[in-house]
Amino acid sequence: FLYSYGEKYLTEVEPDLHGWLYRTLSFQKKGVAVIGSSDYPVGPSNPFLGIQAAATRKCGNGSTLNDAERMSLTESIKLFTCAGAWVGFDEQSLGKIIPGYRADIIIADGDIFDRPVESLGATPILTTIIDGQIVYSA
Repeated sequence: FLYSYGEKYLTEVEPDLHGWLYRTLSFQKKGVAVIGSSDYPVGPSNPFLGIQAAATRKCGNGSTLNDAERMSLTESIKLFTCAGAWVGFDEQSLGKIIPGYRADIIIADGDIFDRPVESLGATPILTTIIDGQIVYSA
């Protein structure tokens, strides 16, 4: 919700409480399992927006909320891949691109590590594969 509703939190939550909002990095450092989710239809279905927000702590309007909780891009991606598979008890078959795992993957236009993390949400998706079957192709 940070990307979609962060601006609202900044205006409606008292400033001295902002440090308590979406403490993903702090939770992880304490050993709490944290996952990423688009929470669609409440938020946009694009998981890159959540990954972008976890890595930048920027709301959709560009404001920053609790910069101390920024995660690396790699850790932000893991929230939506490995961690998501774990919470669904599928960590032995999903969440990684390795032999023997189900092919639930997307193919993005270019290397997401080569683009500015602030624009990750605008990354075009070329192909979506679910359980080894192409279900979307640009």
